[in-house]
Amino acid sequence: MVMEAKSRPEPRGPTRVDVAVEADRALARLDVTRIGSELPDAMRMQLDRLERSGIATVYVDLPLSLPETPHACDELERLGLSFAGVYPAAEDAGWRLRLQLLDPHAKTERDEIEVASDFGAELRDYVLDPPTAGRAASGRHRT
Repeated sequence: MVMEAKSRPEPRGPTRVDVAVEADRALARLDVTRIGSELPDAMRMQLDRLERSGIATVYVDLPLSLPETPHACDELERLGLSFAGVYPAAEDAGWRLRLQLLDPHAKTERDEIEVASDFGAELRDYVLDPPTAGRAASGRHRT
């Protein structure tokens, strides 16, 4: 279901993001628990910091229970993040939308990703070749 732009509430107040880094795997997980008005700037700062630290893969999780999530998703896609999945979150009995930012220099082989169905293959292809690349020539994400 696509929400009309007019019905999307604008985020207000501060953003809250919990960050977990697995340096040995060059992976970071950013769990957005509150979507605020400065989300794009806060995420741009986090992504820059993580990139300078050598983090190759960043997952950003958004709560689907918040009415600001569609707006936040649009903003994060402008920064170069793309869809990675949806999963249940036990801590608040809600669901999370996962976006990802992959190092464009890291090589991911399609054949290394195991899928169980034709839909799984379509989803894999969508994730590996998102419709809007969003990555500026000078870096991994748009500034």
